[in-house]
Amino acid sequence: MLRIPFYLVSPYRALKKTIYLWKNRKAIKNIQDELSQHLGKKLILTNRNAKGANAESFLAMSNKVICASLRITNLQKSSSIKTIKPHAIKFRLNGKERIQFEHDSYKYLSSYSLSPKPIYLTDKFLACEYINGLKLSLLIKMDPRSAWWILEQGLTLVRRMHELGVTHLDLNLGNIICSHCDKKLFVIDFEYLPNPQITTNTLYLIDYLLFLNDLLRLKRGGKTLLRDIPRLIGNIESKIPIDVRMTELNLNLNFKNLRKNRSIFNQLQQVIPSLKSN
Repeated sequence: MLRIPFYLVSPYRALKKTIYLWKNRKAIKNIQDELSQHLGKKLILTNRNAKGANAESFLAMSNKVICASLRITNLQKSSSIKTIKPHAIKFRLNGKERIQFEHDSYKYLSSYSLSPKPIYLTDKFLACEYINGLKLSLLIKMDPRSAWWILEQGLTLVRRMHELGVTHLDLNLGNIICSHCDKKLFVIDFEYLPNPQITTNTLYLIDYLLFLNDLLRLKRGGKTLLRDIPRLIGNIESKIPIDVRMTELNLNLNFKNLRKNRSIFNQLQQVIPSLKSN
């Protein structure tokens, strides 16, 4: 099935993307040349992501073969770190702080095969290995029957990441890639720092809940998973450590996809007591 690129859905986004690429064509060309020199081969950068938030995503290609994935700092945005509000769970990094943080996360997690390996870092861009695979958000759309596999493997992935002391805090199916060759899962897109005032187990529980909240959307895995509630609850109970499940949230968080079915939500509260009804 032909997928329409995100930015083509809206003419405004398409125009905004075109203007961005045109204004920054020289800077992008300089990045292309620098990475070509570093890797010792002539590369062509092609734009990959059109959301235009804090950074831009590109693929580096040589002779029609993808050599690397790039995140370029958004040349139209500032690079300042915002002050953490006392009640905030996380805050978003911009510019070079974002790619430095992502580089450090990838470098650590890639040694455990949980993230792509970083290749090259400057204050303008990060290049990392290209994972030939699908984001889970696309995989489940193509094959709804994969919902159980995604649930079980995804919870295992999150647990392994936490055992290494890493949190993500934006953990949705679009931030996990499944490789084509060996069906391994890789976490990508680290852009949030946690509030140091919030306990580690609370942050871990938020990661799990963000993942489940996205997976249980009816347009994703909800229809499949909700047909067997005992199996769903059993996976959550067995794969999320009990000390994390019993953590008191004390935060006003909205996991709307977990709340839609009252009977299911009540069962979730049996294994994750701190889930609030309102």
